[in-house]
Amino acid sequence: NGMKSTIAHLHTQDFSRLRIGIGATHRSEDRDQAVVAHVLGSFSKAERQTMDRVTELAVKAVEDSCLYSVEVAMNHYNGLAIEP
Repeated sequence: NGMKSTIAHLHTQDFSRLRIGIGATHRSEDRDQAVVAHVLGSFSKAERQTMDRVTELAVKAVEDSCLYSVEVAMNHYNGLAIEP
């Protein structure tokens, strides 16, 4: 509910957002439960390395948004896949 909280505090939905995909879960349980477990679970060593790379790219995307424009950052980073 982080986005709901942000909207409530800013009293607007009119702001740029950086979205980061969570990837697919490979768990066999109910999809909603699997997503929650996937998002809130601990990272493996390989996943931690991937998250470190994702964090680096997210910082660059925010920097590009500020230095150039949101559109420039979107064109560069949208659809970019991080290989494990």
